[in-house]
Amino acid sequence: FFLWSPTEGGSGMVAMFGRLLGHRVGLGAASACLGALAVSPLIPRTAESRQAPPTTGERQAPDLDLVMVNVVFRHGARAPLTENYGAHDHEWSYCDRAYEAVRTRIRGLDDTDRPVSQSDERQRKVTFAGGCRKGQLTSAGQLQALQLGSRLRERYVGRGFLPDSYDPAALEVRSTNISRTLDTVTGVLTGLYPDAEEILIETCDDRREWLYPNHRNCARLSQLISGRRRETEKMREKSAYHLGLEEKLRDALGMSPEDGHVRFVELFDVCKTVKFHSAAHHFKMSDGLLRELELVATDQMKRFVAPGDDPEMLALSIGKVLRDLLGGMRRATAEGEGEPPKMKLFSGHDTTLMPLLVALGYDLVDWPPFMSNLIFELFRSGDAHYVRIQYNGEVVRVDGSDARGMVELGDLAKKLSHLTGEVSCEAKLQAAPPVDEQAAPVSNGVE
Repeated sequence: FFLWSPTEGGSGMVAMFGRLLGHRVGLGAASACLGALAVSPLIPRTAESRQAPPTTGERQAPDLDLVMVNVVFRHGARAPLTENYGAHDHEWSYCDRAYEAVRTRIRGLDDTDRPVSQSDERQRKVTFAGGCRKGQLTSAGQLQALQLGSRLRERYVGRGFLPDSYDPAALEVRSTNISRTLDTVTGVLTGLYPDAEEILIETCDDRREWLYPNHRNCARLSQLISGRRRETEKMREKSAYHLGLEEKLRDALGMSPEDGHVRFVELFDVCKTVKFHSAAHHFKMSDGLLRELELVATDQMKRFVAPGDDPEMLALSIGKVLRDLLGGMRRATAEGEGEPPKMKLFSGHDTTLMPLLVALGYDLVDWPPFMSNLIFELFRSGDAHYVRIQYNGEVVRVDGSDARGMVELGDLAKKLSHLTGEVSCEAKLQAAPPVDEQAAPVSNGVE
């Protein structure tokens, strides 16, 4: 969705939230965020088509009925996930509450109590100067989530697809068990159903989670990622470009060679969060250097969590999410299966979106911005069902889709079948190579 342009007046955006949610918006908190939000659009800026749904062949829009919508999104803007590279040198005073949220009830899968997340607890123990915790959703991130929810309401409630009031039978909500993703989906729900009394959110414990590539619960994935890490380090040592980029980054940050290798992904995390919230570069970084860093960091992260050249690794990374999405859409098309939900929300991470995009054949070059989203719309036309996929408002054209991005559900399932079958997580026996203590640790986007 295209939601907000940085060229639009800040007071107008605050007024829009006031009109939408009335007393729920803390206008003072929202106004305080506008300086940060003026740096980047709330949602990645793309053109949103306001025409009728796309068609297949000679079909016209009236022949298509919307059946189900899946929305998979990354959390909003946050504080950095690392304490390195001068993260503590910045004043992180951006985490005040931006609005009054709807009440939510968080439970584990299978109607269990909400599990404890050790990953989340470790992050919450670290507080930066200014008050933000490590990885915490900032006020700007809260407003990003709120605005995405308001757009979903405009598009799906306003056009009569979803009911006017929250109905748990019509909406299912799933989130990773991390504060920033839970806070993000709470913001989305506040925009979607601002008058709801209570909305249910399901989550999962760290060891079972599959909304991101979880090498902690899959020995084979851990093995494959470790191999990729060794390959990446060897390639880096032989690359004149990477060595030159390291030197430029050291100069910009005042580092010496004795400080060890520059960890591109980790440094990019600090630099992008500082730039997003303060409009100023971290230390002596520049637009050009930050762009170089982003391209290298994205390429490196893809090798770990979204490798297009390794179907086994990609299936272990995101196969279960694909099965969830396709399974939900199949159930929505089946007769006699009861009344399936009309919408399902998945609140995840950049490492949720990256492998999904690669699996769909998207040419992923840029790191998914905060609040990026993938929307899967399922349509019925007679006895056939079609899927349209959008990434930040742009149609994702998978193999077999027509000129406007519509693909038959069966064709989409066939295209992804090599990633959705059961793949063993049991590690394959092999000689363990020596451990490189200088090698950069691998992040799954959560810590």
